[in-house]
Amino acid sequence: MSERRPATTIAELDLHLSYVQRDLAEVSRALSAMATKADIQDILERMKTFATREELQRLRDQVEADKPSSRLKRWASVATNIMAIVGVVSLLYALLANGVRLADSLPAPAKVAKP
Repeated sequence: MSERRPATTIAELDLHLSYVQRDLAEVSRALSAMATKADIQDILERMKTFATREELQRLRDQVEADKPSSRLKRWASVATNIMAIVGVVSLLYALLANGVRLADSLPAPAKVAKP
C-alpha cells in the first residue's frame, strides 16, 4: 500500500469526505441492526424454556415405545411366548399319557420260580 499523502485541494478533501460519509452510513446501518444487551438477555431467557437434546431424545424414545406398532409387537411377542408354553405343556402331557398307555399295554414280566 502506498504511503498516504495529505490532500492538497478542496476537491481531494471532498472526495475523502464522501468516502468517510459512505463508510459512516454503512456502520450506522450495521449498528442499528445489531442486538442490544436487552435483546440478548431476552433471547437467553427464552432459550431457558427450550428442550435440551437429552430431553428430546427421551421424548423420542417414549413416543417410539408408545407407538401402536410397538404395542402390537409387544403383544405379539407375549402371545408367541404363551403359545410356546402351551406347546411344551401339551407335548409333556402327550408324552406322559402315551407313556402310561404304553406301560399298561406291555405284558407283565414272567415270574421265575424259586428253587
